[in-house]
Amino acid sequence: MKTVLIFLLIGSSFCYGQTDLNGIWADSNSTSFKNCFLIISQQSTVITISHYLEYKGVSLVEKGTGYLKNNEIHYDVQVTKGISGWATKGTHHLNIENEGNTLRGYYIDDKGNNGPLVFKRIKFE
Repeated sequence: MKTVLIFLLIGSSFCYGQTDLNGIWADSNSTSFKNCFLIISQQSTVITISHYLEYKGVSLVEKGTGYLKNNEIHYDVQVTKGISGWATKGTHHLNIENEGNTLRGYYIDDKGNNGPLVFKRIKFE
């Protein structure tokens, strides 16, 4: 009984104040890409994503899973509809900023490329 109570107290403390990341986010890092959206599903500290973007009229879709820890999310991605010559796997590392309305960080792909990422929350009325 004591173990269960301690677990509940620790779990409650961990989740308290956690940012709700569920929703649709616009990729706002580069004008080279069009129609770029990230959909996040968050269940406690587990993050599941789907990411759609278009580069020069060609679409790319990737999915991923990862985790939330402190004020950061980390997830591995797998490309399900790729662009010829581009990587098919990678990792995204993002910091939660601007009261939970901006995700800023970087990606690393399986070809050794890396670069910045910025997503802004889309708010619906």
